[in-house]
Amino acid sequence: MASRNSKTDLIVRVRYQQKLPPPPFPPRLLHIPTSPHRYAEAGALNALASEREVPMILDGELGLPLELGKIPDGAYGDGEEEYWIGNRAAIVPTGPVPTPHEEDLFLLGDVAAAGPSSASSSFVGTPGLIPPGGGTPAMGERRKVDVSWLRRTEYLSSDPGSKVLTDKQAPSAPKTDEPLLDSLSRDARAKTIASTFTAAHIPLSELRHPSKAHLRAEEAWDVLPDAELWPNQLNLVRFGEDPGERAEKEGTNAVGTGGGHGFLDPRLPRALFRPVELPEDDNRVGYYLPVSDQVAQAYTKKRERVLDDDDEEEGGGGAEEDEGFEFVHVRDYEITTTRTLVGEYVFVVHDGLGKEPDQGGETVTSTGEKEEEVGNGGGGKKRARGAYFTPVKMAQTLRKRRPRRGEDPTVFAHDPDRSEEDQLVFWDKIQVKVTPIDEVLPEAEKEEREKELRTVLEPPRRV
Repeated sequence: MASRNSKTDLIVRVRYQQKLPPPPFPPRLLHIPTSPHRYAEAGALNALASEREVPMILDGELGLPLELGKIPDGAYGDGEEEYWIGNRAAIVPTGPVPTPHEEDLFLLGDVAAAGPSSASSSFVGTPGLIPPGGGTPAMGERRKVDVSWLRRTEYLSSDPGSKVLTDKQAPSAPKTDEPLLDSLSRDARAKTIASTFTAAHIPLSELRHPSKAHLRAEEAWDVLPDAELWPNQLNLVRFGEDPGERAEKEGTNAVGTGGGHGFLDPRLPRALFRPVELPEDDNRVGYYLPVSDQVAQAYTKKRERVLDDDDEEEGGGGAEEDEGFEFVHVRDYEITTTRTLVGEYVFVVHDGLGKEPDQGGETVTSTGEKEEEVGNGGGGKKRARGAYFTPVKMAQTLRKRRPRRGEDPTVFAHDPDRSEEDQLVFWDKIQVKVTPIDEVLPEAEKEEREKELRTVLEPPRRV
C-alpha cells in the first residue's frame, strides 16, 4: 500500500473540527425545507467579505461629477462677464465651511499615500487608503504568523516574509556625485588631480592599511603604465578545467612529456590560440602548445634575446636561427561567455635588477626535473623598480569542445563566402619563428601601435 505524502509544512499535524452549516439550497430531486428569511440575511456573505476586502476607490471629484460647463442662473445679463473671468459665486457656496465628521476625515487624505489606516492594515469592512501599487493583499497574507519552532527550516529560506535586508541590500545614504574633470576649469582640474596624490607625500612610517590598522607599509613602489604591453589587447581567459592536463588521448602527440605530476608546465605560458571562423560555429578556437618542454624553454629564451636586441646566440636545447619552434594542436575550445571589462588592470612587478621576481634561476619541468637556465643571465630588459599596469579589455570563459556525433574535428565545413584558395584548413602543427615586431607588422598597424604608445610615453598636451 503506497503511503500518501503530506503537503503540510507543519511538524505537528493539526486536526480541526469542521462543522459545516447546512446547504443554503436543496440539491436536485431532494427537497430540504429552507426558511425564506435566510436568503435576505447579510450574514450569508460574511465568508466572501472576509476573504477579500473591497476598498473604497475615490475619483478626483470625490464621486460627485461637477458640470462646470453648465451656464448657471444669472450668467446672462448682469454679472455675465464676472462668471467667465473666474467668479464662481453662483455655483460655489460662499458661507463658512462645515466641520467634517470624524468618520469622514479619512476621505480628505491622500489616496496614494500609505498610512496607519491603509487597506493592508485595516479590519474588514473599515474603509481605508489604497496601498501603493494598487489592489489589496489577500486575507491569508495579512493573517500569516511565522512560528519558527513549528515550521521546517527549509521553508523559512524561501519564505518572502522572513527575508531580512543585509547591509549590502539595505538602502544607504545618497552619494554625492563628484564633478567630472571635463566640466572643471584648468586650475580646478589640476587641483583635483593633485589631491589624489596626497598619500604619496605621507611618510612611510605613518602609512596604515585602510581597513587593518595593525598593518604598516614596508616599501613604496611606483605604479606606472607598462609601455611594453600597452599597445596589445589583453584578455582574461578562464578555463573550465586545467589546460595543461596531459591525458592519454591528448598527450600522445607531445614528445617527452609526463602527466599528473603536479609541477608547473613550462608550455602553458607559450600557448597559442587560433580562432576558427566558421559560419555555423563562430565561438570555436584551436589550442596549441609547444611540442615539448625543451622547445618551450628555447622559445622563451629566443623571445628574450630578441626583446633585448642582443646578438643571436645558439640556445641550449633549442633550434637554430632559421628554424622554427614546433607547436602541436592539443584540443579545441568554445567560448561560453564574453564580457567587456572596465577599470580592470594586470600588474607586472619589477625589482629593478633587470628581471621579474621568481623568474630566474632554475626551471622545473612537468616531469619533476630541474634545469638551470642558460643564455641571457639578465632575464629581460632592465627596468626601474615599480609595478607596471596594463588594462584588461575583455574576459572570456572557455570549455572543451566535444565533437558532435559523426563529426570529424579535423575537417571544416565548406564556407560559401570564401574562395577555394581561402577555405579554412585544419592545422595539426604550427612552425613559429621569432622576429622583431617592426619587421613583420604592416604600416597601418605600426601607426596604430605608436598612437597607443604616445598616450603613456609622451606628456599630456595642454588644453
